[in-house]
Amino acid sequence: MFAVSSRRVLPGFTLSLGTSLLFVCLILLLPLSALVMQLAQMSWAQY
Repeated sequence: MFAVSSRRVLPGFTLSLGTSLLFVCLILLLPLSALVMQLAQMSWAQY
């Protein structure tokens, strides 16, 4: 009935999405992991 088009609306979308997610994860995960490491070194009295 309908011809299926293999042309995508946004070419390069998967690459740009992957790159964006990588940078967002790095920006979020690096400070959070540093915070967890800092808290792991503290005692209950310091916490």
